[in-house]
Amino acid sequence: MKKSYKIINCPKCNFTHIDPVPSEKSVQKYYENEYYQSHSKPLLEFKKELNDQKWLDQQSEEHRMLLEKFGKSNGNILDVGCGNGFFLHYMQKKGWNSLGIEPNSFARKNANSLKVKTKSNFSGLKKSSFDVIMLRYTLEHIPNPSSMLKKIKTYLVKNGLLIVMVPNDFNPLQLSAKKMGFKQWWVKIPDHINYFNFKSLKQLLKKNYFDVVYQTTDFPMELFLLFGNDYVNNASIGKKCHKQRINFEKNLSPHVLRKLYKSYAQNNIGRTCIIYARNV
Repeated sequence: MKKSYKIINCPKCNFTHIDPVPSEKSVQKYYENEYYQSHSKPLLEFKKELNDQKWLDQQSEEHRMLLEKFGKSNGNILDVGCGNGFFLHYMQKKGWNSLGIEPNSFARKNANSLKVKTKSNFSGLKKSSFDVIMLRYTLEHIPNPSSMLKKIKTYLVKNGLLIVMVPNDFNPLQLSAKKMGFKQWWVKIPDHINYFNFKSLKQLLKKNYFDVVYQTTDFPMELFLLFGNDYVNNASIGKKCHKQRINFEKNLSPHVLRKLYKSYAQNNIGRTCIIYARNV
């Protein structure tokens, strides 16, 4: 993949992305062979997620409850870019038939160790065979998000639900921290090709004939920077902030937390855009 890019707010796409956009082939090669291995010690990251499993299960339970609210209490679920497989591991325990797509062999091995079935790509999948599809931290990584959404539609049943999660970038808290002297730490090239907010993500979904039924977010990590905790440049501070965030979410009732994060999303605040959309 090329090393020299600029960030553009594309009027044609209606979202921000890098320019030039890398080829599908180079991106596929990068994620199959390099992504997990180049970013960290993959086994250590997997163990960290194991240590946080109760908190991850809490997040997965929130998804399960929202799916039930929208009429999906069980069935077939596909997680595209499933990583180490913790979300599907939880959904399996709750009675869902699950399958993950993950191009990286190391991550697939970790997911398989949790008894999660995985594939490296979409080949062999039946059309209209999934009640729910999760796209968690996937659209920001791929050259053509619209093409991915069109493909997703073919595998979702009519009125099936799509859950999309992407980083909420260039949000007001990030821009406030930038004024304090922090660089645009959320711009991660070449990993992140696309940069969304709630408005641009909803426009993209509607353009591809998905009906947005719910939006929420998660903890606005940038608050720590505004408090004076520099997790961007100090990994040890980052670990402390992560633990504080977990404590906050564990100790607040799910009902209150749901209302809080929903209100944050309405104001484009929160680290992640989380949107539920129906296949119409």
